[in-house]
Amino acid sequence: MKNKHIYIAIALLFLIGCMNNEKHVEESNNTIETGDTAIHIKSRPNYTAIGKKIAAEAQLVLARNLADAINKGGVAYAIQFCNTQAYPNTDSMSKILNAELKRVSDKN
Repeated sequence: MKNKHIYIAIALLFLIGCMNNEKHVEESNNTIETGDTAIHIKSRPNYTAIGKKIAAEAQLVLARNLADAINKGGVAYAIQFCNTQAYPNTDSMSKILNAELKRVSDKN
């Protein structure tokens, strides 16, 4: 019976020991620790967050222009407005946001 408890204790210690070798990422100082080794990595801009912010700002301006066009002349006017003004508005937003904006659509 004692041998069974000893084997269980050894197995648990072995499992706990294996858990200590997992990678731990510390975001504050950009260090990855693997056991006794620490790897320092250079900070990189979060391009995904920057892209999402640019897309949200551009979409907000385009949506505001669309809402204004609908209020001004209805849906038919808004369609005509978008056909003629969407690209110039996107170009001006590209310059303001210092980014290249392109239309993206899902393809089947």
